Amino acid sequence: MIESRRKTRRYLLVMSILSTLSAIVFGSILLHKYQATVNVLSIWPSIIGLALWLLSIEPSKFNFYSKFKADSINLNSKDKILKQKLDTEIIENKCYLESSLTIESLAKRLGVSAYRLREFINQKLGYTNFSSYINQFRVESIKLALANPDNAHIPVLTLALDHGFNSLSPFNRAFKATEGMTPTQFRQKTLKTP
Repeated sequence: MIESRRKTRRYLLVMSILSTLSAIVFGSILLHKYQATVNVLSIWPSIIGLALWLLSIEPSKFNFYSKFKADSINLNSKDKILKQKLDTEIIENKCYLESSLTIESLAKRLGVSAYRLREFINQKLGYTNFSSYINQFRVESIKLALANPDNAHIPVLTLALDHGFNSLSPFNRAFKATEGMTPTQFRQKTLKTP
C-alpha cells in the first residue's frame, strides 16, 4: 500500500509538471492570444488521469479496520519471530488495554524499531495503521464485556476507558467501523438474545 501511494504521488507530480510546462510553452510562447484557453486545457489531462486512478481503487483500500489475516500469509523466519513476540505482548500480556500504548513503546518492548513494527503491521498483517491493529483487539475485548449480563450496569464509557481508549468518540468510531452498529446497540442486541 505504501508503494502504491508513492507511485501515485510521483504520477501526480509528473502530471502537474507536464501541465505547467504545456501551459507555458503553448500559452506563452506559441499561442499567446489564447493563453487562458491553453491554461484550462493543460489541466484536463491531470484531472482525467486522477479521475481514472480514483475509479480504479479497490473499495477494500478504504477499510481502515482490516480483519486479522496474518495466518493466511507467508512469513519469513524473522517475521515469524516478530509475530510470536507481538502475539505474546498483545494476546497474552494484553498490552492493548494500556491507553498510553504507542507504536514506539510497543516496538521497544519487542526489541525492534518503530519503523520495522509499523512496516510489519501494515505490509505483513494487512492493517492500514497501528491504531486499527490495536483497536481490533480492544473492540473484541469490549464486545465480550458488553455481552456479559454482569456488566449491564457499567456505562459504555467506563468500558471504553478500561479497554485502552482515551475517550468515547474514537471508541465509537472504531466500534462502529468493525461491527456496523454503536456499542449501545450491540449491548442491547446481545443482552436481548437468549
